[in-house]
Amino acid sequence: MPFNTVYAEDLKMGLLNRYLYQIIMPAIYFEITESVFFMVARIVSVVLLLQAVIACVGNGLLIAVTLRSKTLRTSCFILIAVQAAADCLRQGHKLIITYYSFTEITATVYGCYFVNLATMLAMDYCTILMLFIAVDRFIAAKFPVFYVHRTGRKYVTAVLLCCLIYTCTFKIMYYNYIVSETRIFCTTAELQKVAGNKIWFIANTTVNLAVIVIYMCLTRVTKVVGAVNINYLKHAEVRKVRKITIHPQFSNDENYYNDIAILELDIAVSLTRNIKLSNIYRIDSEYFKHKTAIVSGFGSYEPGSSEHSKLLVAANVTIFPFEYCNKVLNGRLEEGQQFCAGAKGTGIGPKDRGGPIHVLHSANLVQIGISSYTANVTEQHEISSVFTRVSHYCDYINEVTEGAAKCQ
Repeated sequence: MPFNTVYAEDLKMGLLNRYLYQIIMPAIYFEITESVFFMVARIVSVVLLLQAVIACVGNGLLIAVTLRSKTLRTSCFILIAVQAAADCLRQGHKLIITYYSFTEITATVYGCYFVNLATMLAMDYCTILMLFIAVDRFIAAKFPVFYVHRTGRKYVTAVLLCCLIYTCTFKIMYYNYIVSETRIFCTTAELQKVAGNKIWFIANTTVNLAVIVIYMCLTRVTKVVGAVNINYLKHAEVRKVRKITIHPQFSNDENYYNDIAILELDIAVSLTRNIKLSNIYRIDSEYFKHKTAIVSGFGSYEPGSSEHSKLLVAANVTIFPFEYCNKVLNGRLEEGQQFCAGAKGTGIGPKDRGGPIHVLHSANLVQIGISSYTANVTEQHEISSVFTRVSHYCDYINEVTEGAAKCQ
């Protein structure tokens, strides 16, 4: 029987897969027998099966690395690992295609729906989770303080639950579209065509476009250098951030160990009166003998305030002995990597995170640390803020910048 004759009876007889046919033979005017169609389908199914094996191996390695590495057990990496697991399950539809290609049998739409239910759930789960991962990266890049303090187990659970609700909702809607008497060559693509579920198509297309838009916005992350007033940037320089390298052992929990990252800008910054390089020393014990340090930033004036200063402000704080800091913070600090500082009614706030702390030595400012986290209280002489000690990361800075930035 010529293929075009069979194809005309496709919806009624359910002998051929229109989706697969349209990929292989765009025009229906070629005469091809049913046996030739299934022969081509078998070849294609073997290729798809090989692709599924490669995908599962890659996803499996990603999951294994996430489980074995403590540093990768952050909210984002957990979401990516879950998506990898869902993608492995999604590959099962290629095994189903292979089975029906080699047996040359058809199935009712109801039967095909339940055979592919797990793989279709996984497919929709991957799609919507991809959107949540994109949003996660956007929030982390644009609002790092907000992100750090609001991610954790509850955050991951909420995201995964939202994805599950989305997925199940569409599968229930999809079930109402199917017709039990119709027989088809059982693939997820054929199911979508028979059901004619336009809502699913529109929703998934919207999700994919949204992901593209979000990542396009992420390419526009900028850094302002040399500003003392965020409303007046005449003497400042604005640069796009080309790359952000987070310390591989950064601990995204209450301790914030190795809380340091290096930003690579798209264009070099010109050194001016307002823009100078930081003085960082590999051996900095001498500078910690100074009891007073200077913190600066655009943070809020009051603890708990959502507003930030439009002017760059600075304050004097006291550097406390490590033993005192560690005792106050219940032994959470890493000696040599972290230290604490503060003063009565003075210190850093949440929006100052990532800013410098300097000491004045021989009329020169020496950077000894980076603002890591704060108790967000006024009594910072009792509950002090914590800073990352930059001298500990001289090798890391040198390695990531390939020698462009070095400690003295």
